Amino acid sequence: MVTAEETQREALENGGLKLNVAKTEYIACNSTDLTSLRIGDDTVERTDNFRYLGSVLDASGDIDRDIKARISAAWPKRREVTGVICDPKMPVKLKGQVYKTCPYVRQ
Repeated sequence: MVTAEETQREALENGGLKLNVAKTEYIACNSTDLTSLRIGDDTVERTDNFRYLGSVLDASGDIDRDIKARISAAWPKRREVTGVICDPKMPVKLKGQVYKTCPYVRQ
């Protein structure tokens, strides 16, 4: 019997892509089912959260982890421009340009 996972793998290979099962993870949202996912002879690991296109996806559907990750990523950038924003010698026009280009600077 051919499973849906094997069908998808074949479709990828027909398109010239290769599925790397060692790097592949899956997430099951709001599920208590602990069934493992198998593709051929390989087992795909299950995870509770992972990063996709810059956002942290969580199995429970919460966005708390994503918000914390975004805040953690923004603070170092904020510190980088603090020297420009707080320097009294910097022209006001330059400070205005920094404010326009860096929305995370505004509080």
